Amino acid sequence: MAITSDRGRLVALSHVVAWQEVGGYQLPADVRAAVDVHRAAQALTVPEPPPLRHLGDVASHAVDVLAAGQAVDPVKMAANMEAARDLAARLDTARSLVGLAVESAAGRAVAAATDACDRVIVEHLQPAYVDV
Repeated sequence: MAITSDRGRLVALSHVVAWQEVGGYQLPADVRAAVDVHRAAQALTVPEPPPLRHLGDVASHAVDVLAAGQAVDPVKMAANMEAARDLAARLDTARSLVGLAVESAAGRAVAAATDACDRVIVEHLQPAYVDV
């Protein structure tokens, strides 16, 4: 049975990688390296956006500050809101970038495993199977 989707291939590859120790084999270095890059891409994180980036939230915050008896500088609050909005836009772009990087790394890992499939079977899996 052939696996026809990249997602299916990636799942199969993740199983073969996970079973290395238990199965008594080790995949080729190039395949392991590609899998490690995919894992590194998956580990990339992007922080949450700042909370006061929407006009309504900043206005509500201004009311809270006034209710606490403190002074409000609307120009400074507007500048902070614009900076927060700009940061939120950069964070959204960063999230998209991370998603694309994960997809690209997954494709490379699957391609590396596909290119090495005969070698993996003959040089790595078959000897481990014979030992069992």
